[in-house]
Amino acid sequence: MLDTNVLISALGWGGPPETCFRFVLRTQAINFTSEDLLEELSTALHYPRLEITEVERERFVDLVTSVSIVLEPEIDIGRIEEDPDDNKVLECALVADADFIVSGDRHLKQLGTFQKTEIVPPSEFADRFR
Repeated sequence: MLDTNVLISALGWGGPPETCFRFVLRTQAINFTSEDLLEELSTALHYPRLEITEVERERFVDLVTSVSIVLEPEIDIGRIEEDPDDNKVLECALVADADFIVSGDRHLKQLGTFQKTEIVPPSEFADRFR
């Protein structure tokens, strides 16, 4: 499961996040997401540091949607109080029974694992599955 920050980095800066996204594009990894996470992605794509057009934003969200399994978790996990939006990632991973959450988010990385899901930075995921 690629977190929003990894998807944004894949689009804007390349490196290990882009490698992780390419695994998904080549169907070497299955990505899970949710409507909430797609909305978060759409919002994040408007950050000023990303110099992309509205059409490019829409295409990227459409691409992520098309290569992901979109779930609608009906659970509410309050595990991360410092940044409640991070709980959306955990909720999706739990419903998906995901093996990995790939994220650069410090709150998620501090957990290390959640249930049976390993939480790893993009560089580690890319190195392990190259």
